[in-house]
Amino acid sequence: MTPPLLFTSTSDPDATVEIVRTSHTSVCVVLPHEWSTQQRENVVVALSDAQRALRLRQGDLVLFGSGSTGFPRGIIRTWDSWQASLAPLSDLTGASSADVIAVPGPLSSTMNLYACVHAAEIGATTVTTWSDRVTLAHVVAPAVDGVLDRVARGELQNLRMLVTTGDRLPDAVHARAHDLGVPIGEYYGAAELSFVGWRTSAGAFCDFPGVTTQIREGELWVSSEYVAREPLSDPGSWRQADSWHTVGDTAHMTTTRGWLVRGRGDQAVTTAGHTVLVEEVEADLRAIPGINDCAVAGKHHATLGEILVAVVETSEVVPVLKRAVASWPIAVQPRRWLRVEHLPRTVGGKIDRAAVRRIVEEQA
Repeated sequence: MTPPLLFTSTSDPDATVEIVRTSHTSVCVVLPHEWSTQQRENVVVALSDAQRALRLRQGDLVLFGSGSTGFPRGIIRTWDSWQASLAPLSDLTGASSADVIAVPGPLSSTMNLYACVHAAEIGATTVTTWSDRVTLAHVVAPAVDGVLDRVARGELQNLRMLVTTGDRLPDAVHARAHDLGVPIGEYYGAAELSFVGWRTSAGAFCDFPGVTTQIREGELWVSSEYVAREPLSDPGSWRQADSWHTVGDTAHMTTTRGWLVRGRGDQAVTTAGHTVLVEEVEADLRAIPGINDCAVAGKHHATLGEILVAVVETSEVVPVLKRAVASWPIAVQPRRWLRVEHLPRTVGGKIDRAAVRRIVEEQA
């Protein structure tokens, strides 16, 4: 049996888009270019196993998410599952063939690859650099402030919308974008689920067009034709029940009939009997003056089970940071602080949770 086709992503968006467009007659696999030889060999083994089991079909896309829990897991999806969401995204963003769409990130990130596919399908121009030609842009959440800085300086005068995903944006960022006249289209999704929610201001997410969501015992479940077909090997936190899927994100309904994602269930820390979702603590920490960004992880403690450790990008000294959280409930106060110049991130721009945990284990 012929081995599956292997493609390595490059910095050239046109090259990767062309690979995807020819995948109707083959299996298209997009690998992050920075992977080691061993990682590539492991993927070849997984692909060969899947092919022998007849789980790979013509036109399948095998993609690797840029998740925040270490080595990305592979997923198998159909080309149709991506095509189905192209028109809804165009409707939400107003994208057309007249647009010049900036996608500056690496194409090994699913969001960037999809953005290039979307641009190619509607006939828009795709660029990887910033100029006044840009009318629409797809960037990871940590890059949004930098783009808004450009707008504030009078650059990017034709930019009419930013599209982002990854880490939930603080309300203040949406407010700043509104004041600058460049709304942010923020979507929640996952490599396994594709699009799930959409919002253009602070507050709740609404279901992305074509998606139905349910919250079951605090977990967000999704049903849509955008969902991937199956995992390549390890499903991780991806579970399925009939036509419903979840990756374990916890969520709650709001009074505005929308919903908010609270974080991945496996990103919870149990300390002194309290379950603390680290993304909620991180959101509060980012609101403290002097903290540029942060990540929170748990560290084993003999009597408390775990304690919270904050890894922060900041110029402030630790005593100042401790005073800033002194009025918080004791369970959500970081017990230890580590200052770093830059937080570790995945190729997709998310916080690399596995790397953060290693820092905590080694230094806290």
